[in-house]
Amino acid sequence: MAPQPEPVSEVLRACGMDEEVLDEYGLIPVHARAARGGVKLRTASGARLLKRVHMPVDRLRYVFLGAEHAAAQGLPGVPRFIRNRYGDPFVIHETGLYYLTAWVSGRDPDAGKVTDLAACAGELARWHVAMSAFGQTVAWQPEARSLPDRLAAALPELERDQEPSSAAGSFARLYAACRRDLAERLRFALAACAEADYESLHAVSRAEGRTCHGRFVRQSLVYTGNQWCVLDYDRMHPGPPVEDLAMFLHRYLPAHAWSGDVLARALAAYEAVRPLAESERFALAALLSAPLRSVQVVLWYMHRARAWDEDEYMDALESSLELEEPRQAAVNEVLARSPHWALAEGADAGDAGKRVPVQHLRMEVPVEVEEDAGGSSGAADGDGAADGGREASGHVLDSARSDPGPLGSQEAPRPPSPSGKKPEGGRKPKRSRRGRRRGGGAGPGGVNLGDEGHPAGLWRGSRPPEA
Repeated sequence: MAPQPEPVSEVLRACGMDEEVLDEYGLIPVHARAARGGVKLRTASGARLLKRVHMPVDRLRYVFLGAEHAAAQGLPGVPRFIRNRYGDPFVIHETGLYYLTAWVSGRDPDAGKVTDLAACAGELARWHVAMSAFGQTVAWQPEARSLPDRLAAALPELERDQEPSSAAGSFARLYAACRRDLAERLRFALAACAEADYESLHAVSRAEGRTCHGRFVRQSLVYTGNQWCVLDYDRMHPGPPVEDLAMFLHRYLPAHAWSGDVLARALAAYEAVRPLAESERFALAALLSAPLRSVQVVLWYMHRARAWDEDEYMDALESSLELEEPRQAAVNEVLARSPHWALAEGADAGDAGKRVPVQHLRMEVPVEVEEDAGGSSGAADGDGAADGGREASGHVLDSARSDPGPLGSQEAPRPPSPSGKKPEGGRKPKRSRRGRRRGGGAGPGGVNLGDEGHPAGLWRGSRPPEA
């Protein structure tokens, strides 16, 4: 094996990779750095991205064939696997599976900008069109749980009575106050999915060969100066494309306070390329009715899946709770076929016949009273702007790197207070350890498309960073 420059060896070891794999490709890189869930290598033949993944061999072969299919359909910047010196598309090593692709240079989209957000939605549609029949070209497809199934698995945790003790922290008290409301919203969304016959949509999509990207986030797109390129095919799986679209909107609309105008622009950009069928619009409305962000923060806290302190969890949950009503209002405004019904109070998710005209719950966020600098107490407003939507940017399951900052630098418009209370004047808002304002700043609670096998992960993507 050819010796590698010491800095390259250090980077590979830090990323848990074995430098022996480079010899499989005959590479002697002069520089290396961690990037895009792998290691960027600068070589005499150009920049390359080496990735290590932990998945069955059949699963990686499915990803390889998907990239080949996308390239054959004319999509730009497809991460095609570079074959090693033995002609194999990837390397099977005792430390994992490795594959090599060309590096695509460019800028990531800024999801805080409406123009970039709409452009990303259009690119997602183009990807879906190109991959619309991919499943029919392969002999094997991975199993994939639908998003409603994963949401249903979270419902028992929300429905479990968990009265906080006198020694419980502030997050536990806040969660106890909103738990029933969150469970009711989740039951409503699951019943809406049943009304939309999501199970049949999922089965038909698989039979027709439709494919989901699985992790369509801003780190998976690059603008090269004249076109957008969709990268990162590791999480692709058979399923209804509307699931990708729903997760994309759940992730980035909070940065725009779930503005109906922004939602309409994103949907218009998507449908300009791939119009949605009525059944898909109904399913999309059902998926967007789920309180994904709030549920994910609660699960993170229950399983201590994030290295946050109590204040950071509070910031995340408060900011997400404040957007529950604006989110549902935007869905009802933009999607004409959104479900205009809810489960009757006290009905179980399986009680399909117990429906009443929807009267969305107003989620009361408890008012926190604390001492100000002058010793007087004031009500801490429970309202806050939409957080910037931080998400884990790690790619493979063993990644623990986090996105360095929020999606947009500007603060999102302040939504109306669910409780109608206003903060008393003259009192500075509380700040957590990371400097986020309890009463209006960006919180850390971006939706993480976590590994579905992780106890705190509802969505496909990277595992939440470990402590």
